[in-house]
Amino acid sequence: MAQVDIRCSKCGSKNLGVRTSERMTMHSTSTILYCHNCHACKMHVMTEIVAVEIASYERSDQAMRINKPLDETDPNQLEIPT
Repeated sequence: MAQVDIRCSKCGSKNLGVRTSERMTMHSTSTILYCHNCHACKMHVMTEIVAVEIASYERSDQAMRINKPLDETDPNQLEIPT
């Protein structure tokens, strides 16, 4: 799983622990982090989703005719009907 790169403001460590995480709205979260390295930093982090892109899926007849992934096909190669 990918993680957000947040570091301790005091010592620079990535060894942070989530104490509480509260969903404020559908697109924002409030989180309190503590540093497990220096034990001297408490951070209040606000995260917000600011844009969403959704894939547009369309039918591909070409993918049904070949026996390998589309990324491995050569678009310049002539198709021979079978």
